[in-house]
Amino acid sequence: EEAVETVEQLTRHRSFALETFVQKLSNMHFEVEEPPEVVVKQVVQALAELNCNPENGKNYFKIKAMADHPEGDLVCFNITVRRKGENSVLEVRRTRGSSLNFHQLYRDLLTKLSDAGQEVVLDHLEYEI
Repeated sequence: EEAVETVEQLTRHRSFALETFVQKLSNMHFEVEEPPEVVVKQVVQALAELNCNPENGKNYFKIKAMADHPEGDLVCFNITVRRKGENSVLEVRRTRGSSLNFHQLYRDLLTKLSDAGQEVVLDHLEYEI
């Protein structure tokens, strides 16, 4: 009976750890071989095509976006574009909504940028547990 309780506790712990990991996947980065001035326009256009309602206000290199997911989830995220030599680094941070829906939008954004001729040099994520 003690072994069964231990297995159940381990299963609950692993399930909780996986759920926590997925929830915390909220900060993505990638690099493209274009200056920020070019990239911002392409990102705004790609987000508009994805129905993400992009807005970049006073700070041209920061873009806010939100999308209604078909399951009723509102996904909100911010994109910051900064220069790195001749390239641009884009940080995409989820601020609201499901991590899974956010990652689908992130992948869709990368696809749109690739379709527009952007070569993604680096694509990685950061997470906190």
